[in-house]
Amino acid sequence: MVTAATIDAKHAAASLEAGVRGRVDIRCKGYPEIWVDGHPRPLKLKRGLALLVYLSELARKVARTQLAETLWPDAPPETARARLRRLCHEVNGVLGLDLLLGDADALWLDGMGEGAMSDVARVRQGAQQWLATPPGARARESLEDLLTSDSHQVLNGFELDSDVFSAWLDARSGEQERLVVRALSRAAEHLCASGEPALAAEVAIRLIDIDALSRPGPRRAAHRAFPAR
Repeated sequence: MVTAATIDAKHAAASLEAGVRGRVDIRCKGYPEIWVDGHPRPLKLKRGLALLVYLSELARKVARTQLAETLWPDAPPETARARLRRLCHEVNGVLGLDLLLGDADALWLDGMGEGAMSDVARVRQGAQQWLATPPGARARESLEDLLTSDSHQVLNGFELDSDVFSAWLDARSGEQERLVVRALSRAAEHLCASGEPALAAEVAIRLIDIDALSRPGPRRAAHRAFPAR
């Protein structure tokens, strides 16, 4: 009996043989997950997950030396680079595709922003649309992503035994939260001015929720969006 799962599996195998990479989704608001063509690919290598997220966030070629120092800051340089080489092979092997690409000096992700995009990057893109003047035509489409309870988070609940990676993650998480707060504040103001108070109120509530989990900035932003009358 031929099932849908059988067809999917044959299609995936044929795609790999033909060198066609599937649709990759990196979910990294919380503990990172890698999905290919709508199916999870369990990856138990914590440094492998950290490497994929790090490269997806930088969205460019990154020097092997920088990556090795980020993942293994206490290891001798040659040891760290050797571990990085092995890690790349292991990650691609588990995923069943060459997502990690590289040359002698650098590594990067295949198709970032095209066939591969993280949920954090989508939130960031939507926030930037709201911060444009005036907001772009696609800003409304991104509001749903901004209103999710974890839109301001990056790798929440994920830890790695590397002070360098932890410092980067702390900085990156702060940037994401500030960006989401600014975008939501702008959205609330725009929706109020456009005569959509119910949706503006929903946005303001989301700002207050972020405030309850972090610092008082979002509460001030929500107050600006709904000034006293």
